Amino acid sequence: DEYENLLNRSPSWHYGVAAKELETVTLEEMHAFVDHAFDQTFIQMLVVGNLSETNALAIAQSVQETLSYTPLPMHLRCPQLYHQFTPGYYILHIPHPDADFDENGIISQIQCHTSADMLLWCTLTLLSDIVSDPFFDQLRTKEQLGYIVSVENQRFDQTKCAIMFRVQGKCNPIYLVQRIDHYLRSFRQKLVEYDEAKLELNRQSLAKTWKEKCKSVSEEADRFWASIDPGEYDFEYRQVMIESIVRITKDNLLEYWDTYINPETSEHYTRIDYQI
Repeated sequence: DEYENLLNRSPSWHYGVAAKELETVTLEEMHAFVDHAFDQTFIQMLVVGNLSETNALAIAQSVQETLSYTPLPMHLRCPQLYHQFTPGYYILHIPHPDADFDENGIISQIQCHTSADMLLWCTLTLLSDIVSDPFFDQLRTKEQLGYIVSVENQRFDQTKCAIMFRVQGKCNPIYLVQRIDHYLRSFRQKLVEYDEAKLELNRQSLAKTWKEKCKSVSEEADRFWASIDPGEYDFEYRQVMIESIVRITKDNLLEYWDTYINPETSEHYTRIDYQI
């Protein structure tokens, strides 16, 4: 996850860089930082629970008075930025700091659509769900290439989505890349032959997951922050996803696969391999 942050998010720093800087920090600098840390502040606040609007505003007012700050000007705020790679194949080889460590890992990140279209996001989510089990069965169960084998999709912001293939074990990472390549090139035919009844079960399973109610206040807060953090403030996005997933056909899946994920057909093929 750390290396994903380094390549996808800015600002982001490697722990080794941070560790070196930490050695230079003095006690006097720490005292000075604490004394002035909240002189200028930008606050985003979410109040969750059985509270009235008046109660929520009172909590916000109390925090502001306690901090006694001046607002941080817009030009001094540091928004989270996300790197956009031009189409191509990128490899990041990362030696493990322990030379005797005998495990390896590979994360293949394929950059997908670059828009806030919810239907496209649901298409990618459905594809990830369909790809995941046979990927695990082939590389983990049959070939036994690693003890961690998974597929997941990730949305970095409104303009960047990706599908991630992960394998971790004692196998050579270069060989793992070759097996992932082979799987990607052969999966299209499996998608063509994918049973319509199974596809409907995939759709229903995802819709059921999105319909689940929060089991705790913290889970509810996490859902709200998922819309607040990227600046979308779309708190009905789950309902939109439920309505979108039922519209996705096998043809939609094949079109998406060929447009973004299939290395043999995609004009936009953008892949980053982390070899660890």
